[in-house]
Amino acid sequence: MGSSKPNFNELVKKMGFDDTKESVVETEKSEVVKQPPLMQPHQTEKGTLIAEDVVITGDIKARQNIEFCGEIKGNIETAGILQLNGKAEGNIKADNLILQNAIVHGNVTSNNQISIDRDTEVVGDLTARSIIIGGNLKGNIFAEESVLIQEQAVIKGDISTGLIDIRQGAQLSGKVETGVDVKNKKKAE
Repeated sequence: MGSSKPNFNELVKKMGFDDTKESVVETEKSEVVKQPPLMQPHQTEKGTLIAEDVVITGDIKARQNIEFCGEIKGNIETAGILQLNGKAEGNIKADNLILQNAIVHGNVTSNNQISIDRDTEVVGDLTARSIIIGGNLKGNIFAEESVLIQEQAVIKGDISTGLIDIRQGAQLSGKVETGVDVKNKKKAE
């Protein structure tokens, strides 16, 4: 009754585990057995993964990165990077946005860059410092610095930006303004 329980570290040492090198353990038969070192935890970038079979009704707010492959009926907001590979009905806001094979019905806003691949469809406005678009957009673009419209892009809406690069083959239907103060223009609307 008077004996105290050994703590976890003592038990680990008693069991013969060492987290820095291979360890040697003596068995009851007085033989020596080499054991591999303890496995270190797998370090990953902080963030959240939402799988493709997940359906969310409601808003998501996060401080870290999000990789979203499911469906959401609600807004998504993160202070990190958002990679969207699913469907979203609602507004999206992130520090940086990557839309790949996505369908978005809502406005998309980034503090820095929005990148949209050829397999993505957006119905809503895009607002960012710079935008690269290769997919379909039905909405307006507001980019403080630059817009790159890739050859397979189809855009139905107005574009306001500092600089624009339109690749041969891109389809545009709308007004294009360059060299404008996008921040003040957006506030005025």
